[in-house]
Amino acid sequence: MIRGAPPLLRRKTLKNSFAVFVLAAVNSSLTIYTLTIYKTSVLDF
Repeated sequence: MIRGAPPLLRRKTLKNSFAVFVLAAVNSSLTIYTLTIYKTSVLDF
């Protein structure tokens, strides 16, 4: 195995976990957003 491989892999996994975290945050905020809109639209009726 190449000596320089592990740090690169670690950096890649860090980037991937960060991307996953951002995606999860966006997903949850979108869910909250849609739920709020749904709530307001239902209350309007």
